[in-house]
Amino acid sequence: MSIELSIRDQLGFVRLDRPEALNALSFAILDQLGAIIDQIEAGIEAGQVRGVIFTGAGNKAFCAGADITELIGRSTLQEHAGAGIGQAVFSRIAALPVPTVSVIHGYAFGGGLELALACNFRIGTAKAKMGLPEVKLGLIPGYGGTQRLPRLVGEGRALEIIMSGRTIDASEAERIGLLNRLVDDGDFFEVQMEWAKNIVIGFARIQGIVVGIVGNQPMVKAGTLDIDASDKGARFIRFCNIFNIPLVTLVDTGGFLPGKAQERGGIIRHGAKMLFAYASTTVPKITVIMRKSYGGAYIAMCSKELGADAVFAWPTAEIAVMGAEGASNILYKGELDKITDPAAKAARRTELLAEYREQFSNPYQAAGIGSVTDVIEPSETRAVVARALRNTLTKREVRPPKKHGNIPL
Repeated sequence: MSIELSIRDQLGFVRLDRPEALNALSFAILDQLGAIIDQIEAGIEAGQVRGVIFTGAGNKAFCAGADITELIGRSTLQEHAGAGIGQAVFSRIAALPVPTVSVIHGYAFGGGLELALACNFRIGTAKAKMGLPEVKLGLIPGYGGTQRLPRLVGEGRALEIIMSGRTIDASEAERIGLLNRLVDDGDFFEVQMEWAKNIVIGFARIQGIVVGIVGNQPMVKAGTLDIDASDKGARFIRFCNIFNIPLVTLVDTGGFLPGKAQERGGIIRHGAKMLFAYASTTVPKITVIMRKSYGGAYIAMCSKELGADAVFAWPTAEIAVMGAEGASNILYKGELDKITDPAAKAARRTELLAEYREQFSNPYQAAGIGSVTDVIEPSETRAVVARALRNTLTKREVRPPKKHGNIPL
């Protein structure tokens, strides 16, 4: 087959495996892709797939677009039928109920860019080049790209890209919102990847600056912090501080993991190591809250209160003591207990939950009291983090003259 599917750690990896043709999309490959989407949908239904990543084989192209050799001699009706197949397959990708990511390490032209546009996120290296050059052949993109591109870059810029057929490099693509990438060349050197998988640690570069990255992994234990994750994170944070490596923290956690085993194992003592590690570091510390940031784990993941130099939040961020469902059940218990009709109670609970989410499950209250520096769009993340790093590289902290702190071992 010219396309492969593998499933590891609840992630589906789809690889276009036709490097000799720059992973061009033939009609046979579109049929194969449709069959693979069938498998992915079944995996999602069974709880085996919680995210999908699309890549291309070789080191030149993600996907160079449609296979031009198949267009020779085809009638207009055949062309319309072929476009219909591509539209149907890419629409199914766009409708998948799990996050989808395309990793662009080279050319993404025509149908290749349209495949990337069907994904939720597009990660590109510095070598990424993309465009919709069909207009130079007298064609218009036919797989849904003309509808999806304006949502990312705006109608005027999308029209210019489509009608000019020009090539866009990685730098411009990131600037206009076509690429969502955080680190240089897409390179992330993860360490201790097989232990405490609910937290991810590693090294990367952001605009040439070496940084240590600490991030929750919501696909493992919902990203909660347990004993092992706290130890793993604390040791890495202290390592970065020793060697003067700035820290970037990516937050998506539901709190500390509850349970008897955790309590008996000393989760408070182990969790305190994370707080101590962040509080005692003097390197630049930048935090990005992407989704959930609940309870004590909000503090532990380098909040402003622990000395973060800048805390940014996406509009999807939820900063609270607990989730909206649990909080609304406690806050409005008295009111709900007075309602005897089950249907009316369920309707009122839904109403109160929506009201709570609107008022509190957002980053704007935290920004209003200074706990969040700014609320940013996801597409701005790399530029904002890079600017914050540049502004804090020369920071100096004067600490009390003592030998060392007393970490809770």
